[in-house]
Amino acid sequence: MVIRNDRTLTSTSPHEIGHCLNLIHTHETVLGIENPNGSNCLTAGDLVCDTPADPKLGTNNVNNNCKYTGGNVYNPLTNNIMSYFRAPCRNEITNKQGLRARDAILNKPILQNIISNSCEIDLSGITISEINNLCYSESKTVTLSNVGNATVSWTSSDNVYIVSSNNSSAVIRAENSTATGNGWIRTIVDNETIFQKDFRAQDKKLWGN
Repeated sequence: MVIRNDRTLTSTSPHEIGHCLNLIHTHETVLGIENPNGSNCLTAGDLVCDTPADPKLGTNNVNNNCKYTGGNVYNPLTNNIMSYFRAPCRNEITNKQGLRARDAILNKPILQNIISNSCEIDLSGITISEINNLCYSESKTVTLSNVGNATVSWTSSDNVYIVSSNNSSAVIRAENSTATGNGWIRTIVDNETIFQKDFRAQDKKLWGN
């Protein structure tokens, strides 16, 4: 599969990937033209019955607002990724297209090398920096090291305010000038793995400022 450089960040990319996952054009005619009422959807068109029959969409029968104007008893999906209409209009696939794609991943021999029985990644090298105390008037930065390309989100206890954060660090301070007691900052890595550091959030008066 080759995608032109100027099309990689458009719906052309998922369109072409769809072909790799056994999805065919919604207007496909190789197996026969699908009837407008969908009565032969299992044997004609794209072989998917929740994609309405498509007379082959293009600029001659879809307007600039992505609305079908061709008539002739058709009611195609102008936003379907596997249609032939212009890229900005295409942003969805149907449930049964999704099922067909998943079936290809599970059963197509050439795709077996991309299947993994474990979604876990090695996070053993990730470390989080230490913070012992926290006050209201002075922000501190908590950092993660060796996080690589993992996606990180941050949460904290009610007495801690997250000023800003990104994949590798968070700037924090006490929630208010009277915050006391134990606090914590947590990182959620790739939506499942949690790292937590505990510290004490103290009234700023105890710090003399």
